[in-house]
Formats: sequence, C-alpha cells, structure tokens
Amino acid sequence: MLPGLTSALLGRGAPLVTYGVDFNTISLLKFDEHNAAGSINSGDQMVDYAKPSRHWAANAAAGSYAVSPFAGAAGLYLNGAGAILGPAGDTDYDLQGDFTLDFWVAAGNLSATTGIIARSPGAFCPWLVFQNAGSLTFYASSNGTSWDIASGLNIASLAASYNHYAIQRKGNTLTGWLNGSLQNTHTISGSWPTSAGTPVLNWAQAPWSGYIDEVRFSNIARYTTAFQKPSSPYYRTLNGRNDEATKMLLHMDGANGGTTFTDSAVGANVSGRVITPQASAQTVNSIVKLGNASLSVAIGSLDRLEIAASQDLFLGLQGDFTLDFWYYPATSGSGSVISWRANGSQYAPLAISNVGSGALQLYMSVAGTTWDILGAPIGTAPVGAWTHVALEGNRQNTTLKSFINGNPVYSNNALTAQWYYPNQNLCIGALSDFAVGPGYIDEVRWSNVARYQSQPFTPPIAPY
Repeated sequence: MLPGLTSALLGRGAPLVTYGVDFNTISLLKFDEHNAAGSINSGDQMVDYAKPSRHWAANAAAGSYAVSPFAGAAGLYLNGAGAILGPAGDTDYDLQGDFTLDFWVAAGNLSATTGIIARSPGAFCPWLVFQNAGSLTFYASSNGTSWDIASGLNIASLAASYNHYAIQRKGNTLTGWLNGSLQNTHTISGSWPTSAGTPVLNWAQAPWSGYIDEVRFSNIARYTTAFQKPSSPYYRTLNGRNDEATKMLLHMDGANGGTTFTDSAVGANVSGRVITPQASAQTVNSIVKLGNASLSVAIGSLDRLEIAASQDLFLGLQGDFTLDFWYYPATSGSGSVISWRANGSQYAPLAISNVGSGALQLYMSVAGTTWDILGAPIGTAPVGAWTHVALEGNRQNTTLKSFINGNPVYSNNALTAQWYYPNQNLCIGALSDFAVGPGYIDEVRWSNVARYQSQPFTPPIAPY
C-alpha cells in the first residue's frame, strides 16, 4: 500500500558531513585516552584513532587535559611551554592535493599572534594554521624562505569559546569554514614540500596557548555547501561490527515465543531504546541465521516491531548510513519488510518491501509528499533461504547502493537531498494496516557510516 505513486527526481538539498573515521580520514586526534588525567607530562602519548599504531607525544609539560566541546570527552589546553609532536616524516601530514583539516579551538588570548598547527616546528614550514589576534589564518611555503603560496589568508574569526573550524583545499581554491558556514575563499597555486619534518600542535616559532580538540586530517575536500557542525565527538577506529557508528543493533535473540527485544548497539545515543512487538511478532529458535533466535513475522499478519522515532537514527539517514540485516522469506507472498512510517497511507524517508517471491524494492521520500525513489529494485532474497541485505548511502559521492550477500546490485548517483524527519515509528515487519512480507529477520543493524564503499564484501558469519 503506497500513497501517491508519483516519482520525482532525487536531487535537491545539501550534503552533510561524515561524522567519524571513514575511508578519507588519514589522521584523527581525540585525546580522550587522557580523560581522567590532569597535567600534560613530557612523553605523554596521544593515540591517532585513524591509525592506532601511530602516536603523537608531548615534548614537555605542555599544559593540561581539559574540557572538550562534548560532555564526557577530553580536549587539550596548551600553555605555550611545550608542544605535541607527531611522527617525523610521515607523508600523511603533507596535505598534498585536495585536503580538509578540521578541529575545535578556543583561543587562550585573543591578542596573541601564535601558531596552532604546523607541518613542522621550523620557520617557513610547508603549511601553518596561525592565530593572528582574533583571526584564524593560513600560511604555506614552497621554498622554506618565504610564505610564497599563502601568507596570512583569513580563514575565520576566533573566540575564547570552542568553535568548529575547517580549512579545505580543492584544486587551487582554499576555503575557511566556521561552525559549518563558509567564511572565506582564496585562490592559491603551487605545492609545498613533502615529508618535511614533524607535524606539531603548538608551533615553536610562536607558541600558542588555548584549547583544542577533535583534530582530523582528510585527503579529500569534504565540503561544498554549508553543513551541520558535529554534534558529538568523531568516532574512533571502527571495527566493522558493533562499534561507535552502530546506532541500533537488534540481535533478535531470546526464548522461543519470546517478546523481549533489546538494542545492543554500543554507539546508540538513546539509552534503553524501547522496542515494542505488535500483533504476534516474536522470537523463534527453529529458523535462525546467527545467535539463538530470529524475529518471526507470519504471512498475512500485522506482526511487527515498532521503534519510536529518534534523532540519532535520523541523523544517520541525513549523512552517510548503512542499514543491513538478514532476511528469510518463508513464502512467495508480498508485504512490508522495514519501513519508517506507521501505516501505508504515509510516505517515509525509507521503506523496503517484498513485492513477491523475495524481490525487494526501495521507496524513499525526501519531503514526505511524494516518492522520490519509487520501487527501485534492490535485489532478491530467495524464498526459503537466508539472504544478507545491505543498503548504503554515501553523501561524499552522492551514491545510494544496495548489496545482496555482499555483492553490489543497485546504484543511484543522486543522493544529494536532506530527508525530512518523519516523527513516525520505525517498523520492522508489517505496518499497522499493511501486512508483512512473511518470514524471518535477524541481525538488524543501523549505522551512520557508509560501511562498504561500493566494494563486494563477505557477509558476517557471527553476530555483530
């Protein structure tokens, strides 16, 4: 039962950022490993969460572990007396070609002229992020004797409180961003030296004091239009299973005939998420893919799980996302599988239906007034067998893809819209007035990263 069978092009709105470690994150410093510590001591190591075998280290009593923009996390307060040094000669910090360097900063002295982040401690280093009183600026040198590529280019205004900044180069264009808004655009040309020294927080030529957190280096230009600044810390290294990007995870385990369902996601922003079985939705132990049970939904029934709408799941759909699950059609019948709406008369930002014999179709509505993706064939789950189904949205390259048993099936290259917030229950199985696609469902995982990046993958052989 699908309202308003009118299709529209998917291609309006602005892409949002990826909030965490992804394929383009080359370095990420969070400082949370020192959350309970006080002073920064010489030799203290800072983990690089994009490459955990790599560390930065303090070369002196450089300050203290301090407040972060986010509750429960840690930032750094640098007092100008020492520095945090990265690995010498590591080419990841060369920032050749397109790049984005983003971070949170609060200036300690708004009258100071000091260096915050630099490619090396020496004068006329390849690139430098610099505080010029109340302005954040950028310098770059190709020759080590002058700022010939960039000399004090204004990025954005500084403040004594934390703000999110991004410095980005795409081709010959350098842009500065403040809390998701474009502030300044500059034209630059030329390249600076590679493998040149040791990257550093707190430039030795003009030591800086202030607060800094969530420093991320990326090898792409991430932003094309205004974006939402991060509302939570960036993710640490993801393990591809139940990790910080996992916003909902339903193992569907339990006793035969059980009606208790638990969200096991370690990255969930909602504590104690309520999952309500309706009609005769229950766990069964007879047909199981992983764990000790699966969700059973009967043919022609309104069996379903209902999960209240929540911003953490919605924000995943606004940025990069992956929805994956195991599905076992019991008959050739048709019906709803997963849908973010309460009944069949409503539109939804996302709905997956079995249209018969396990043929899966995707429906997506940008604004809740029409189907912008109407019945896209995303793959087939053969009747009487378990099939791994994955739907992935990658905002960086605007692709929406589906995978069946790890193999790419469907692709749409126009994922540029910002979806509306449905404020409706997410239903697994039937809707309140639209029968289920009969069968069994297991290991439903909602992530707000693009996990598979268009590559064939091996489906999980154990519970997440």
